[in-house]
Amino acid sequence: MKLWNEEAVDQLRGCFECTDWTVFDDQNIHDTTITVTEYIKFCVDTIIPERSLRLFPNSKPCVSEKLKSLVYEKKAAFLSGDQDLVKEKQLEIKKEVKRCKKEHGKKLEDKFEEGNSKAAAVMQSITGHKGKNKCGTIRNGKKLV
Repeated sequence: MKLWNEEAVDQLRGCFECTDWTVFDDQNIHDTTITVTEYIKFCVDTIIPERSLRLFPNSKPCVSEKLKSLVYEKKAAFLSGDQDLVKEKQLEIKKEVKRCKKEHGKKLEDKFEEGNSKAAAVMQSITGHKGKNKCGTIRNGKKLV
């Protein structure tokens, strides 16, 4: 994932300002388009910093960093043998789960209230509904009509 910040954009702008664009002149517009596009990609890949993002299929959208830290604290308390602290952390986890779910539900409600055109996609992600096959798609090697 590219991290687009003001400093990186300014550097990229400077790179493009220093470029001698007459080098890319060609009679064939197709070749010119490909060459310029590849040069722009090269500049972006060189200048804009990149960050990798790890996504796990079992990650719930309502899990916060605070909730994760509470779970680790509970685990540490369990390993230390302090049962009172384990019970206390479990209660905190329960409260945090309720808060996170409520906050996530509020975010989803806000998306629907905004009249967002992606509301159907949000609903599909909530329900896990994949949608119907469209006409003309191939299933088991046969074209559906």
